[in-house]
Amino acid sequence: MNRSPRFDHVAGKKGNKLGFKNLTLGLFDGKSLLPLDLTLQVEKALKKARHRKERFKKKRDPKSAGAKRIQECRVSKITNGLDMLKRAVKQGFRAKYVLVDSWFL
Repeated sequence: MNRSPRFDHVAGKKGNKLGFKNLTLGLFDGKSLLPLDLTLQVEKALKKARHRKERFKKKRDPKSAGAKRIQECRVSKITNGLDMLKRAVKQGFRAKYVLVDSWFL
């Protein structure tokens, strides 16, 4: 897959920036979206990315919420999406169908 350089809107230039993607599960009623759950997905490190070694250097207590988020962001989008759906159903939310973006597949 050929990746084009990402545009850094803060610095105003192109470059390889490592970042996160927000994966949100929401209930849509036709007019508004009620967020039910979310995860952060870490972008895969590019081979030449300068910042790759800088990621996750901070030492965290394995039982802390931050450490749990780091573990969660390394899991695939599909796995996290299914986990979010399971949590929503467990809490009593029901839907006739699930709509996902094309990048999800």
